[in-house]
Amino acid sequence: MAAPQYHNHNDDGELRERGQCARCDALRPRPPHTIFKYEVDLGLTIIPKIPLHHEVIAFAQQGNKLFVWVQIDTAPYSTNSPVDIEILVVGTGEEFDAGPKTDSLTHIDTIKSGPYVWHAFKKNGAW
Repeated sequence: MAAPQYHNHNDDGELRERGQCARCDALRPRPPHTIFKYEVDLGLTIIPKIPLHHEVIAFAQQGNKLFVWVQIDTAPYSTNSPVDIEILVVGTGEEFDAGPKTDSLTHIDTIKSGPYVWHAFKKNGAW
């Protein structure tokens, strides 16, 4: 077994074993992530089997279609707990169910498309 490697950053003079340093941990490569694009419709769209570790990062129109972009942790461990995510797209002035709590929906983005303005939300948890 190899002997532990030690280093210091000369700020406190204390030697630390590699892997036990917050500064080094911040520089360590993160797990792989991939951004995927999913088409969404007006109203509610369910995107099935997204890994638990994800973030909806954008909502936009391409051509005549609406899409969301989702950043997904594609490390092998993160794909074991897939979840369905629900995206709600509504127009300005439309009534919609905002859920039982103030944090039931997370606003993703708002876009202008011709004379229309669309607002996309991600549903948080089951209602």
